Amino acid sequence: MRLVAEFGLALLPRALRGPRRDVSVTVVLTGPGGGTWTVPLSRTPGRDAGLISACAVDFCRLVAGRWPPDAFPHASEGDRELTRDLIRAAATLGCD
Repeated sequence: MRLVAEFGLALLPRALRGPRRDVSVTVVLTGPGGGTWTVPLSRTPGRDAGLISACAVDFCRLVAGRWPPDAFPHASEGDRELTRDLIRAAATLGCD
């Protein structure tokens, strides 16, 4: 699980559509394969603009295209539009 989660998180900055933002997002995944990651959304990340918390297994299902982004169980804080965009981008990765 951890390898799939790390791979998906590493791809997220490039998968995010729209203008690059000089911010980062913290992702906390719980359970097997879980951990805490900071995802920089540009080469010069600035402040931490959001937090996404979810089950690592569910996140791996999301990045494998097996969980629709609108139904993905998670908690988020900070910039809600940004965290929503990241979840939608994660669902397009096809990491299975």
